[in-house]
Amino acid sequence: MNSGLAGRTWADFRFQARPALGFQLLVHLSAFALGGPLMAWIGRHLVLAAGEPVVSNFDIAGFLFSARGIISVLIFAALAGAALLAELTGQSWIAGHAIARRRVTLSATVAAVLFRVPALLVLSARIFVRLVVLALPFLAAVFLVWHTYLRYHDINYYLSAHPPEWHRALAWGLALGAGYALVVTWQLTRWVLAVPILLYERTSPMGALAESVRRTRGHLVRILVPLVLWWCLLFIVAAALTAGAHSLESALMEWAGLNFARVLPLIALFLTLGVTGAFLHSALLVAGNQFLVTRMYVEQLDAQRWQGLIASGEEGEGVRRLGASFVTATAVLVALGLGVVGAPQVRHDDVGGLGRRDARVQHLDQQHGQHAPERLGADEPRSRRGGDARERVREHAPDGDGGIGEAGRAGEEVGGSYVGTDRSWHHGVSAGADQTADDRDQPGGGHHLGQEVGAAGPVVG
Repeated sequence: MNSGLAGRTWADFRFQARPALGFQLLVHLSAFALGGPLMAWIGRHLVLAAGEPVVSNFDIAGFLFSARGIISVLIFAALAGAALLAELTGQSWIAGHAIARRRVTLSATVAAVLFRVPALLVLSARIFVRLVVLALPFLAAVFLVWHTYLRYHDINYYLSAHPPEWHRALAWGLALGAGYALVVTWQLTRWVLAVPILLYERTSPMGALAESVRRTRGHLVRILVPLVLWWCLLFIVAAALTAGAHSLESALMEWAGLNFARVLPLIALFLTLGVTGAFLHSALLVAGNQFLVTRMYVEQLDAQRWQGLIASGEEGEGVRRLGASFVTATAVLVALGLGVVGAPQVRHDDVGGLGRRDARVQHLDQQHGQHAPERLGADEPRSRRGGDARERVREHAPDGDGGIGEAGRAGEEVGGSYVGTDRSWHHGVSAGADQTADDRDQPGGGHHLGQEVGAAGPVVG
């Protein structure tokens, strides 16, 4: 591109910095308002499908590979792509007006994006399908690498032992990932002008992609270099600020010590600065990228045509009122989203009282431990006479309210006060002197039984 692109783009951003940052804030709040309830629904569905307060890796994998899970992933990917394109569209709208030195409001920007949501959904689906098609050969190569090097052992073996075949497979994986990244970068650079073309020239999504390919032909490097420089600049600045913030945080926390009057305000300050920094980094990354793209798009047009496009793109008063209504609705959804995220998602009537426990994700190596008390009788050794006592304790459990493994009493120990000389169950009767002979036959008496039961596994209450 022509020299001075960075200076001209910076002047554009300064002219419309407030609407650009305001639109990014609105996008983040909208994502929170819609994403919070969505993630809560997915988590609740997984818990209810598992039928237990723990969600294992098998449950997650089963959901993802089910028909409902695949459809959900595809819908989520399409919506995420459309949301990103909507974000880029809003910034292109603001940047275009900044280039023409026309003021624009937040509600007018939202209205322009909402008016093009159907086209953005089609454009997002087209880009997603193209990226999946480009990924197919790389996925096939990844499968061949796995089949050649990693099919003989479980993944945990390779992660812990790091054999030579693991390093070879990792090298192949990194090479394939880098190759796919280059292909995707090349494809997206060819389509980089599709959003402003769709926005200002009112073409179809397919027409915008084709026209972007035509206009970027022979200019890919000149388009990509300023964008990559902007990304790298932001990364370096963010890394430097993060390192400085960590040093300052350590010094201030050492100064605060255990004084809660100092610690709590510092924690609140660090959280606020962290959230603000993350937002500014994301906002500047997206806004700067799209201000550069829009400036490059405009400079390919003659000035008269551009003025005509920017004038014809103005939305009517009714559409602007729609944008204002969306801003208000987002504020309401954010409040509702905070309530949904903060409220418990599993009620007491779910899965037989599942709400009385906290739902959590259980790893595969933890699955077999949760039912250990139910298998206690089968796992305990029977080579001693103490095993006979345990067997008779199970056989003579009265009325189902005191046996081992019953729901209400599984966590209680069975001690000497429960096992008598005739090896029968004495409910509530203490052992007396007549049990001495039996105790001599079993060293430690009935108390050894209580220790074994208590150590068998976690108590299920």
